[in-house]
Amino acid sequence: PPGWLKWYIEQMAGEDPRLCAQFRHNMLSVDMAPAVKDIGVPTLYIDGDRDSHLTPEWRKMLEHHPKVRMVRLEGPGIDLCYARPEACMTQVQSFLKELKLWAN
Repeated sequence: PPGWLKWYIEQMAGEDPRLCAQFRHNMLSVDMAPAVKDIGVPTLYIDGDRDSHLTPEWRKMLEHHPKVRMVRLEGPGIDLCYARPEACMTQVQSFLKELKLWAN
């Protein structure tokens, strides 16, 4: 809807970086490998081109999964959505348009 992108960017910019860091730390401690094979819907994974926490095994698993689209953007692998919110939203919108889930 109109204004959503601006709202999203403002929300991302207003988050406490310590909360984001703790969230990221907690996510990294979970082994999601068993669940990746069960992904049955189109999935977008956006990663930065530096400081990524993806192991080579994880990257290979995601890159070769038929339902996962990997996108690498210039920027930090950690908290890329805060560093480059507009670029991330562009990727999300493009992905949703291709799935016919985004009208704009």
